[in-house]
Amino acid sequence: MFEQMHDAGIEPPAEALIGERDVVFDGQPIRTTVYERKSLLAGNRIAGPSIIVEYTSTTVVPPFAQASIDKYGNLVLTISTDSVKS
Repeated sequence: MFEQMHDAGIEPPAEALIGERDVVFDGQPIRTTVYERKSLLAGNRIAGPSIIVEYTSTTVVPPFAQASIDKYGNLVLTISTDSVKS
């Protein structure tokens, strides 16, 4: 059985925010927040555009998506199909 984390709320903790960078999406630079993965808690939600970094990987959350942390600490991306170009 996997241990569940308590819900820490929607807002990521301040220490999770590393900073901001310009990142190119669809040919245009967009100011993008950068978060440290290990500081994110269950229940946290991060709207795109964002980048989530950790030691072994980087996750890009495009402008038409949202990332959330589930009760097991998994990073889950939700894509808004209304905003995705064909």
